[in-house]
Amino acid sequence: MAMEGESWPRVRAVLAEIFDRDAEDILPETLIMGDLGGESVDLLEIAVRLNADFGIPVDEDAAFLKSLRYLLAESREKGIEPEAALRAAYPHLSAERCATLAREAARPQAAPLLCAADIAAYAAAARK
Repeated sequence: MAMEGESWPRVRAVLAEIFDRDAEDILPETLIMGDLGGESVDLLEIAVRLNADFGIPVDEDAAFLKSLRYLLAESREKGIEPEAALRAAYPHLSAERCATLAREAARPQAAPLLCAADIAAYAAAARK
């Protein structure tokens, strides 16, 4: 998962500070909840820092994929392609990432899938 632009290093630094890690240890695919042990209070802190450091309003649902499983269930009910539903809800994510999320979230007992690159993509899109 390649990351370009100025958002990635800044988001990486924010995550490193919040989770008390070396920035080099945080990769784009690092899972916020699984790898870093993130909790809801950490997401709130990330939102505050994105707002302060990037000057962007943070829609926590979009930035942190909070409705991911609901969107996938709703898309199945309505007969909508899961990837299309995710692209509509999370326009900052690539089609490839949406396909991966749809596939991974469908697995039983799937862990939270939010990764560092998702947050960086949100920050980059919100700044445009």
